[in-house]
Amino acid sequence: MGGSEARRRSAPRGGGDEPTAEDLAELARIVRTLGDALTRAERDTMEAWASTRTS
Repeated sequence: MGGSEARRRSAPRGGGDEPTAEDLAELARIVRTLGDALTRAERDTMEAWASTRTS
């Protein structure tokens, strides 16, 4: 289990903790991996959906 995962599992839920650089790097890695697995059309659909979820 990675360090950031251990912190997340031991941290109280809903605590409002800011993500660490390590957390953001892990998220970026996951997003890249998912992006590599998606077709261009699937990416366009996902990006359109995500744009409705941000302000």
